[in-house]
Amino acid sequence: MSSDDRATTISSFRLSERTALSVLGGLALVLGGVLVFDVYQDWVVEGNALGSTLLENGLPLLLTVGIPVVGWRLARRRTATHLSEAAKWALAGCTGTLLFVGGGLALQVMQGRLKFWVLLVHLVVLGTVAGLFVGVRVARERRTRTALQDREGRLRALANSLPGIVFQFYARPDDTYGLHFVSEHAADVVGIPAEADAFFDRFVERVPPSHREAYRRSIREAVAAAEPWEMEFPYDAPGGERLWLYGRSIPEQRADETVFNGVVIDITERKQAERELRHTTQLLEKTLESLNEAVLVVDPSARKIVTCNAAVEQIFGYPKEELIGASTERIHVSPAAYERFADLSEPALDAQGGFVGEYQMRRKDGQVIETEHVVTPLESEEWPQGVVSVVRDITERKRRERGLRRKERRYQAVFEDPNILVALVDPDGTVRNINQTALQFVDASLAALRGRPFWETPWFTGDASIQRKMRRWIEWAAHEEYVGFEMDHTQALGEPLEVSGVVRPVTDEEGEVASLLISARDVTSQKEHERALVEAKETAEEAARLKSAMLANMSHEVRTPLTAIIGFSDLLAERLDGEAAHFNERIRKSGRRLMKTLNSVLELSRLEAGGQDLRVATVCLGAVAQEAVEMLRPRAEENEVALRVERAGAEEVEGRWNEGALHRIAENLLGNAIKFTPAGEQVVARVWAEGAEAVLVVEDTGVGISEAALPKIFDAFKQESEGLRREYEGSGLGLSIVDQLVQGMGGAIEVESEKGEGSRFVVRLPRGEAVQAS
Repeated sequence: MSSDDRATTISSFRLSERTALSVLGGLALVLGGVLVFDVYQDWVVEGNALGSTLLENGLPLLLTVGIPVVGWRLARRRTATHLSEAAKWALAGCTGTLLFVGGGLALQVMQGRLKFWVLLVHLVVLGTVAGLFVGVRVARERRTRTALQDREGRLRALANSLPGIVFQFYARPDDTYGLHFVSEHAADVVGIPAEADAFFDRFVERVPPSHREAYRRSIREAVAAAEPWEMEFPYDAPGGERLWLYGRSIPEQRADETVFNGVVIDITERKQAERELRHTTQLLEKTLESLNEAVLVVDPSARKIVTCNAAVEQIFGYPKEELIGASTERIHVSPAAYERFADLSEPALDAQGGFVGEYQMRRKDGQVIETEHVVTPLESEEWPQGVVSVVRDITERKRRERGLRRKERRYQAVFEDPNILVALVDPDGTVRNINQTALQFVDASLAALRGRPFWETPWFTGDASIQRKMRRWIEWAAHEEYVGFEMDHTQALGEPLEVSGVVRPVTDEEGEVASLLISARDVTSQKEHERALVEAKETAEEAARLKSAMLANMSHEVRTPLTAIIGFSDLLAERLDGEAAHFNERIRKSGRRLMKTLNSVLELSRLEAGGQDLRVATVCLGAVAQEAVEMLRPRAEENEVALRVERAGAEEVEGRWNEGALHRIAENLLGNAIKFTPAGEQVVARVWAEGAEAVLVVEDTGVGISEAALPKIFDAFKQESEGLRREYEGSGLGLSIVDQLVQGMGGAIEVESEKGEGSRFVVRLPRGEAVQAS
């Protein structure tokens, strides 16, 4: 077995601290006792000089006393491994020497004599071999120490070259902490000298109280669990500066302690950057949330909305939480529309790095809106395909643009209209443009008029009155008033020209008046016609006045003597007979006929003048028709005409009408029908209701009316047979009065007739409140 093997074998045994101290103490006690006994033997028993005795045993006694002292010091340093090794090797050396010397003495005793010089040689050989062994170990130890020193130097150089603080922290079972090593950068980084013994306590004192306990707790937890330690924490440098540090270390378990090898770096700049980034991010988020435009971050490859701001709800009607993660097709009007959007935007993004376009989009409520998109790529290493789309609702703008285009087209159409005089002026009245229609009335070119106040152009300069008016109207229009005007330019131009026009303000997108559009039409002929109409109206009014005077005079001058004639003829009828009675009867009939005609003329005149008071009340139309039939039945029987009333259903047809007017309508229609119906034929009055209307029909099987006479059947004094040879008597006013009365009650009358077959008159009257009452 080699010495290395033996050393390995010995080193494999591990003595506890108490055992090691006991071994060393025991060896010192035994060896010291032997030396003290020798001193006693030499000095006391044999009487040798004390000096020689002490010289012989003094140094061994001191060395013997040093054995437990060395063990005690090793124990105090907590180097349990060194103490165990020292005790084992001391015991091995003592045992080996005793065996070596004892074996030599035993052999000499067996040989019969003691050879002390041989023992001396043996001890010298043993000392030489021990010295050789110790020398080899020392050489190896020195070589190892040198290698370790070189390695430590390189590690220190490496540690000192690193930007942070490289450290070696230890934690022992008795809860003592400390540092074996701190790199030289400690003073530069944290302002504390790189002295391992005092560095830890001074460092902990600089951790702010708000974080100090958390810092200590993190160390205790890492030591207890023998896990890597990692923490970010603030640090107050001696100069008063607040730093942020990041520490990380890896544990290494050793025999009597746990060592953490790690590094602490200054992350103050990173923390500052993080704060600035957070601030910038918060500012950006606030900015995005404050925008009226919707901002969408989109993944085109997945067609997903990654994130968006709150304005999407205002524009698209979706809460932002509902759109995040949703397909972009949700806000497009159709999948095909999105494909068109992608086909246009993606090549532009690749070629130009941005894209602006206008598209129709769909809101949550289904409404289609016009939007403008500003699309830019989102540059990110983690996400190279993302885009940011800023969406603005331009529906109102597009509506205004369409309105503006319509205005422009209307303006162009008006400006080019050969019948309209048009001028475009600034809000202060300065001429910008005048159309050819207006220029043809003056002897001036557009170039000569442009830039002049409009009221100082030839249309106005000859008449100060219209100059003042036009200037005032332009000032009103410049304040957003719409001014209509009529103006006579005859005096200014020296020839007739009357116009009717407007001054309208033209506003821009901001609602400010940008210009004034003055347009007018030549109404000279119209004005002349209006003046002619006024003259005709005045003439007609004068004729109407004369007519009224004549009718009033006729009512007085004709009716009074006619009444006397009829009255006297009635008296004479009782006294005359024969031919005189016959002539008197003709006088009486002619008088009554004339009175009836006169009354009809006066009534029609009142109706046309609106003087008839048609007060309404609830009236039964069927009852009125029946009364008229009963009143006219004698005449029908005289003419041998059948007369009857037919009602549809048992329900009475009631309405809000004038009862007198209804009687006159029914009597005139039935009377006409009886008059124009030959003997043996019939006249029927029918009554029914149609919803909110009442219907009265008078139908006969008489002579009928020709197609040519139908259009004028309701005109006054019109009859199909006229002149002295007419077949039927009458004034031709009955149907005119019926038409006026029907219209006065809001109704309508129609007629159907065929010559030789008969006639059918249909009266429709609104029932009014009687509909609800019924």
